[in-house]
Amino acid sequence: MLQSKTKATYRSALLALILSLTTAQTWAEEWAYTVRPGDTLSGISHEYLISVDYWPKVMQLNDIEEARNLSPGTRLRIPLEWLKQHSAIVKVIAKRGDVSLISAGSSLALAANTSLQAGQGIRTGKNSSITIEFADGSRILVLPDSEILIEGTTKNADSGVATLSVQVLKGYIENDVAAQKPGGRYRITTPAAVAAVRGTKFRVNADDGGDVMRNEVLQGKVEVSGSGVSRDVGAGFATLAKTGEPPSIPTLLPIAPDLSGLSRLTAKTDITFSWPASPSVVSYRAQLSQDTSFNAPLFNRLLQSPQVTWQGLSPGNYFMRARGIDDMGFEGFNATHAFVIIEPPQTPNAYTPKDEAILTNPRPFIAWSQAQGSNSYHLQLANDENFKQIVLDIPKIVNTNHKPIEDLPDGDYFWHVQSVSSDGSKSSFSPSRIFTIRNQSQ
Repeated sequence: MLQSKTKATYRSALLALILSLTTAQTWAEEWAYTVRPGDTLSGISHEYLISVDYWPKVMQLNDIEEARNLSPGTRLRIPLEWLKQHSAIVKVIAKRGDVSLISAGSSLALAANTSLQAGQGIRTGKNSSITIEFADGSRILVLPDSEILIEGTTKNADSGVATLSVQVLKGYIENDVAAQKPGGRYRITTPAAVAAVRGTKFRVNADDGGDVMRNEVLQGKVEVSGSGVSRDVGAGFATLAKTGEPPSIPTLLPIAPDLSGLSRLTAKTDITFSWPASPSVVSYRAQLSQDTSFNAPLFNRLLQSPQVTWQGLSPGNYFMRARGIDDMGFEGFNATHAFVIIEPPQTPNAYTPKDEAILTNPRPFIAWSQAQGSNSYHLQLANDENFKQIVLDIPKIVNTNHKPIEDLPDGDYFWHVQSVSSDGSKSSFSPSRIFTIRNQSQ
């Protein structure tokens, strides 16, 4: 009996000693573990926690009276700091342009297949961008003229709990955060404020050396904290934080612009899109990509009006998204437009009259080949090889031939023809030919 009491006293003293080493605190970040049949506190501690000796802490935190009597289905609260953590690799998904890796004070060009770790940074140049992916599938798109530092990234191999902390030193990032497991943490920091989320889509813009932070929430909710004040920013709202000041009261984001009137098919390699102006918007951002994810935008443009010109494009599928920017600098919801640039129509070949032919018929039959991609043809006749003295200018000919309805005077005539696609795109003119009309009586 005395021995039993001595053991009980020893266990109580041991538990008290262990707990005394841990300062009383409220754990803001916790992982919830559901007890399974056969689980013990020591077994859970051995498998998931930093040390097997943490089982008394778990017992005390969850008000468990008997360590060996765990009911299946019981949910245990376990602080994130107690879990085994392993550094997680950050993968480069896509990059475009001048992107540098900042590591140990040096700057090197970042290769597409590079893996990143905590303590390393990324800097994007003008017209450059990069998308990186973390262990839980969350992604960040770093836009041009931006710099970020990966402060920490971990993942527990057993629980799947992931943590991430990224500092935005300057510029603009777009975040697509995977749904976090209980205890997971995704945090974006600037000198002005901290944004913490559990799973959402939001953007962070750091201006003035990071002293101004803008948060724009597209889905979910973000907690923005600064100067001892926290604000929950829901979907469709934005907040601004300055160093030394609390985050502003959330304000509505600009609505998505209306891109419904834009063309979806063209053969033009330089294309201009215009759309109606949005209310309460002073400027716009437009991005162009060849994939719907926009992991590596071809272009990223700030616009003073609702119009953008994309130049030098090749045939293919394209995706454009545009959003308005209000007078506070908040960027609103995206509108997306998909379009296709098709191959331009082929140049037709001239058939008849043959080059330098002499004709007696004042209404000659003019014919050319059918050109792929054409919807109609444009025929020109002139008295000079530079086509400055136009005699006939006939657009929208649906057939591959034409016969003048009036007699042509005797003389020399130069002619060429081009094809026109359904969207108005034109091929180059065919090489010009010359024929002569000479009346037989002369």
